[in-house]
Amino acid sequence: MSLSPRIQGGGQACPNEQEPENVPGTDRDISVNTPLDSKLRAELKREYYHGKEEIFGVDIKDDWRMMRKVVGPMPVVHRRSLQRLCNKPTILYFESSAQSPCPSSWPAIVFACIYKRWFRCHNSNPDLNFGKFFALPLQITPTGPQTIPEILKAHAHLCDQAASDLPSLKSDIVVLDEYLPPVRNVDRTISLDDEVQRRSAVLVLTGYDQGLSAAVNFDTLRSESLPLARPDVSETDSVNVIRVSLKTAVQFIVELQQREERAFSNSKRDPADTASNSKTDGCFTAVNSADEYVEDILDNPSKSDSKSKTILGALHIMQARERGEDLHETEFSQWNPN
Repeated sequence: MSLSPRIQGGGQACPNEQEPENVPGTDRDISVNTPLDSKLRAELKREYYHGKEEIFGVDIKDDWRMMRKVVGPMPVVHRRSLQRLCNKPTILYFESSAQSPCPSSWPAIVFACIYKRWFRCHNSNPDLNFGKFFALPLQITPTGPQTIPEILKAHAHLCDQAASDLPSLKSDIVVLDEYLPPVRNVDRTISLDDEVQRRSAVLVLTGYDQGLSAAVNFDTLRSESLPLARPDVSETDSVNVIRVSLKTAVQFIVELQQREERAFSNSKRDPADTASNSKTDGCFTAVNSADEYVEDILDNPSKSDSKSKTILGALHIMQARERGEDLHETEFSQWNPN
């Protein structure tokens, strides 16, 4: 079955598709008087969210493909790298034991597991603005901190440099300390749902609760804890350190962030974190909401090739969906990295 391509922003409709009903045969024939019902508006909103998600995914993946390194006990990080900490509730530290034996590889499976689980924790509709994500990953080199206490000192040093306005960034960290090759199915695919459950992560509280709505603890996680197996953590300190599945770790960090957002929902956003209100011709990156995007697209579309093509593309996708073709897959349960 031949599927129409996804239409993004000013993308073109598939030339082999039959023109949608009730729409004249050329892009120039689209005008403000063309009947545009609620289905078209819904489709344009769907395009907005998919476009935002695709740009977001590429941007976040860069943090993982070109992972920043912690090379010393008290690392000094470039200002541009520190900006990547904005709107991240924690830092994910990859110890040497969690890194692939292949130096040129990147933790694609771990990223995919976290990415999918993070979306699910937000009911597949997270806020994709301003660089928000589960965590910023950092790779610890052999010359960097090697124990939990040393990582905590390096983390405090990084937070002091970042001057982040997210208290949760200072309150906890996530440490990955084991490398697991993925388990492949018969068809060579990888079940991310299985992988995120069988992989573990170490959650560590720093003891810094200033600015939080309430103190953070692991009481709700004790029943899901796994053997800690960390000789660098004493029995006294173990109250602030816990090993859980990666799935549980993502859920915990998301719920902590959501708790803080609810508690401070009336606080004003930092002006530096707000997006530009300027609009470009049919571009979903220059508007602040799906509703703004739809209104921008439907504002005199006949005077803009990109707008008219976007409308035609949305109508083609609507027709394809009515034929039973699923052109948008918002998440995946099986993943083949090859």
